[in-house]
Amino acid sequence: MAKRILTIVALALLAVIPASAQYDTYIWKADSLFMCGEFAQSSAMFDKAFQTGQNIDGRHLYNAACVAALAGNKEVAFQRLFARMKKEPDWYAEAIESDEDLTSLHGDARWKAMIDSFSVRQERIERNYDKPLRKRLQQLGKADQDIRQQWAVAYHAQPRNQAKVDSLLREMQRIDSLNQKEICDILDQRGFVGRQVVGEACAVFWLIIQHASIELQQKYLPQFQQAAARGDIVPSHVAMMEDRINAFGGKPQKYGSQFYEDKYGVKRLYPLLDPEKVEEWRKEVGMEPLADYLRKYGVRRVPVNINVNVVSEEVLRAQHELLLQGDSCMKEYNTFQALKYYQEAFDMAGTYEVRTKLADCHYRRGNYRQASELLKQIPEDSLSHEAFRQLANCYQKQGDVDSYIYWTQQLVHRYPMDGEMVAGLTLAFSHKNQPQKGLLYGLNYCNSYDAKNILVNRAVADAYFMERDFTTAAMWYKGLLEQGDSTFNTFYSAGMCYAQTNDLERAYDYLKAALFLSQMEHYGAAYRLGVVCIDTKRDEEGLRYLNLATELLKPDTIAMKAITLSQGEGYYHLEHYAEAIEAWKQHLSYNPSSIATYYNIANTYAYLVKDDEQAKSYYRQFLDLARKEETPNEQLLEMMEKTEEMLKYYETIENQ
Repeated sequence: MAKRILTIVALALLAVIPASAQYDTYIWKADSLFMCGEFAQSSAMFDKAFQTGQNIDGRHLYNAACVAALAGNKEVAFQRLFARMKKEPDWYAEAIESDEDLTSLHGDARWKAMIDSFSVRQERIERNYDKPLRKRLQQLGKADQDIRQQWAVAYHAQPRNQAKVDSLLREMQRIDSLNQKEICDILDQRGFVGRQVVGEACAVFWLIIQHASIELQQKYLPQFQQAAARGDIVPSHVAMMEDRINAFGGKPQKYGSQFYEDKYGVKRLYPLLDPEKVEEWRKEVGMEPLADYLRKYGVRRVPVNINVNVVSEEVLRAQHELLLQGDSCMKEYNTFQALKYYQEAFDMAGTYEVRTKLADCHYRRGNYRQASELLKQIPEDSLSHEAFRQLANCYQKQGDVDSYIYWTQQLVHRYPMDGEMVAGLTLAFSHKNQPQKGLLYGLNYCNSYDAKNILVNRAVADAYFMERDFTTAAMWYKGLLEQGDSTFNTFYSAGMCYAQTNDLERAYDYLKAALFLSQMEHYGAAYRLGVVCIDTKRDEEGLRYLNLATELLKPDTIAMKAITLSQGEGYYHLEHYAEAIEAWKQHLSYNPSSIATYYNIANTYAYLVKDDEQAKSYYRQFLDLARKEETPNEQLLEMMEKTEEMLKYYETIENQ
């Protein structure tokens, strides 16, 4: 199956061309099922994608053929391969015979016919190729991509191993240096060698040089411009190179493809040559509208004046000193003193920098409402990544799920590789009973950036569980366990999924592990495991777990003593005497030695409810307990005396 390839351009990942949301959703699900080893279901999901009516990507047809072959469905596999051949007359797959996903097709006569057809295509197209040069260019391109793939995975891992990131960056620079020397030699000696000679491998010239110095890019730009005019490389790639040369050289850029981060972490667009014509120029080279491009990367087109008020240099210097003092306190975790410095600085001039620091201090002190009030006044494109995270998390901590979802969506739009926030967004939608929306974010992250992120994998698994897609959820929980996520929640949820799909032996294993992890204290795990045991004829074991669940389900005796006693007093004050008596009786079930409660019930029956039989019964129970007290206090003696008087009164009434 084809691997996803990342290309880093100016340290930003190139975006995949989007299809409709529905098409993308099915493709994401198909990829997800493939990663879980569920090939038949993955194949069915590809079918749903192809039936949406969207323009089908040829690569998806190939991947769909691979999963069909792995699922044992040769007919569908060949249909999809032939569909791509028909869709792309010049397509042939050089490495198809070594693709292990398609091994099951090798014995079919159609396989040989297809390979023969590829050979004819390849011979026709490559007849005049310089094959040694083509092979070398492919090797250089692979080296360029492989190291960037490794760097991207390390950079976005959670937690990040900075030493590994730095090491890979140095290795990237070493490989770039070697690649650039070799490519420059070819360009100097032969010029830009195009499609007619090396096929698609000619794109490697641009791939290598666009990572080189501005001087080298400027030197070879004319060759790339001529190549684009001939159709050898994509015009938008040359446009990006032109912009980079101009922007880094202090000149305005033509196409608006280059941006930078200022000292506040805000992404800003380099100046444009002609803002009125930029859209026209972008369209000519096949670029998306500038507004969409800027929104995708969270870039601000018009620079912001971070000082909301015009203040004197003297005030700014004083404010700067206050900020330094506040920063020093924060390093010592002295948020109390830091708050004073930041607030004083903010009162001088509420710049975005000061506002962010003050909000951070409030956030760390747990004042989430104040922190969010400060941060939401800053334009979204001026928020640093950390400030954006704090703003979203403020609403989560305040229990405002709708606002949390809104701000986290904005954050993920700007920082799509923030796995922790993607996981939070996925779960938030699940808690709003909209797991399908959450899956769009979770699956996109897994398929595009990091398929092994524990937090996102958990969120995706939980979303499928909430959607009651227990089969898919079980596969994700199984994957989590294989990654070492041996937590109670993962074992318990996996067990629940297998119970729902009637895979009772697996349910037994996972629920038993979950119960042990809970130290035999989780009612749900005990109950579910007991039911599974009964269903699998492990009756004695099942009864033990069900009895344990019964014990665990009983309420907290200490808490119920206090609750029922107070309930009785409350009802009594409201003159709801029958309810007061019932509450006190419940109290006695938790605290049968409560002498005063018997006395209160007896008095309520005697004087307020007028139920003499019940009154006599509770007076007698009171006396029985009171007489067992070895050293009764004065109040208890008085209560006993009054009780004896009441019982004598009842006896006199009965004898009349």
